[in-house]
Amino acid sequence: IYHHWQICVASELVPLPLLDIDVPIMILHLIGNVIPQYLCISAVFVLTTECPSLTASLVLTFRKFLSLLFSIWFFQNPFTVAHWVGTCMVFCGIILFSDIPGYMEERRQMIKKKSA
Repeated sequence: IYHHWQICVASELVPLPLLDIDVPIMILHLIGNVIPQYLCISAVFVLTTECPSLTASLVLTFRKFLSLLFSIWFFQNPFTVAHWVGTCMVFCGIILFSDIPGYMEERRQMIKKKSA
């Protein structure tokens, strides 16, 4: 760890205009990674206290799926058949878990009762 910290500190210096100091660019990258990670894990802790574990797991899986799609787009990788299969599986799982078909049927029954 110490060796890699030395590499990090020895990286190219970048000026910070508001603070009028030079900071190694790898330190900026590290800070830019740590802060969003902290915010993300804090949100996960809140999610797990407010929702059942299965719901939290579903939300986190969907978040990872969106991260994967962003990565494919950002790095300009091809979206293969395997990606489409995975996409279909993610959305089918979300629909089945959230019981959207049951909700839609319940809604139809309610509309029929109101019109009758």
